[in-house]
Amino acid sequence: MGILDESDLFIICPQDQHYFEITKSTHFTFIKFTDSYFAGHKMNTPDALILSTPESIMSNKLLKEVKLKMEESYISILRNTVENIVAYNCRKDVASSPLVYYQILSIFGLIREAAAKLSIRIDDGQPEKEELISYIHQHIYEPSLIQVKNVAAHFNIATSYFSDYFKRKFAMSYREYVKSYRLN
Repeated sequence: MGILDESDLFIICPQDQHYFEITKSTHFTFIKFTDSYFAGHKMNTPDALILSTPESIMSNKLLKEVKLKMEESYISILRNTVENIVAYNCRKDVASSPLVYYQILSIFGLIREAAAKLSIRIDDGQPEKEELISYIHQHIYEPSLIQVKNVAAHFNIATSYFSDYFKRKFAMSYREYVKSYRLN
């Protein structure tokens, strides 16, 4: 365990086992919520969170293994956001407040941005159809780059799984798609 800074943020799921070894006076702010909290606010969820929900971010194994580095401006936003939630908690029922919900989503937005700087995918790790097609179209005249092993490696998909994945997404084999695109 490393030295903790005042700006450290820990994402802990209920199924996680954790402990902190505290050697000096420390202040913790806990923001606790359940999966049903997010389910109850689906109507408030911006489209950007469809691919990387707070639930998927919290259960991302890579995020539990690295320390996200945040720029000072992000740390300031994080600190202010947590202070806003704590201040609002003194006045209203936090669980039903859309305002607090958006504050929590902004924390996950900061996490997404910090993860992106470390090239950590926080979605389900599988590319969207448009992302995959764009890659194929950009590299159609570079045969080595569109070999299954290289496309799979680019999108962090197991080579042995890629063909099944592609067929399930596009209702045709990868080879058929590439051949058809080249002919067109």
